[in-house]
Amino acid sequence: FSEEDTHKIEAWLEDKTNSNLLIEMVIPQADISFSDSLRLGYERGIILMKEIKKIYPDVVIDMSVNSAASSTTSKAIITTINKKVSE
Repeated sequence: FSEEDTHKIEAWLEDKTNSNLLIEMVIPQADISFSDSLRLGYERGIILMKEIKKIYPDVVIDMSVNSAASSTTSKAIITTINKKVSE
């Protein structure tokens, strides 16, 4: 991930009051097998999560990986999540 993207995420996190994130990695399955596309998405997601955790170690991150047969580009969708923790 580019330094510019990392700075955008940092600015976005500073602007939000919620420190829970959901990252959805969407990887195309054009020329690779389904399992390879999921593995690639997982690896990219872990790299992105590590970059975010360097800046914000207290942020809670959930990640999902999806393969899109019709898509030709990879993308990461990052949103905030609100979770209630059972007491």
